[in-house]
Amino acid sequence: MDFHLERISVGRFRFIVDREPQQFGFCRCGCGLKTDIATYNVPGKTIKGQPLRYRSGHGAMAKKTEKEVVLKGTCLVWMGVRSSEGYAIVGHVYIHTLLYEKLTGRIPDGLELDHLCRNRFCINPRHVEPVSRAENCRRGDGTKLTYSDVAQIKSMRERGVTLKTIAKIFSVGHPHVSRICSGKVWK
Repeated sequence: MDFHLERISVGRFRFIVDREPQQFGFCRCGCGLKTDIATYNVPGKTIKGQPLRYRSGHGAMAKKTEKEVVLKGTCLVWMGVRSSEGYAIVGHVYIHTLLYEKLTGRIPDGLELDHLCRNRFCINPRHVEPVSRAENCRRGDGTKLTYSDVAQIKSMRERGVTLKTIAKIFSVGHPHVSRICSGKVWK
């Protein structure tokens, strides 16, 4: 699939790749007029003190089935509604999943999509990979350890270094180090 196309259609949704995003503070309908400043926050839509996306009444000009996607680097960044976790959604459908399944195929049972680009707003099917839940969690933002860290932890423990010393070196709790060494986690 060539992602340099201007429009990508998936079912009833059409995604527009905007090669040159509208200038900040100007109406996104293309009229070229400046927008007002938001006086309050609306989650996923406005930020108080920042320019609005559209001038009053101009947002209705955009078709409800078209959602803007901005090309940033190789990411197709969703500019529409996002879930509480920060993923691109329409209704209760994750757009990155919808596009992946449409363009690549069904996600195997027991696997979920992991954003390789680490950008949850990205809907580029080339930037996601089906992995197990455990692997996805290991790769997540909150993960402190890598595979090489785990190998080092096991090696240090085999040489007789105490759990507390290892935990202090890697900034994790000693019960976690114990679970790693016993094979309960990071198998």
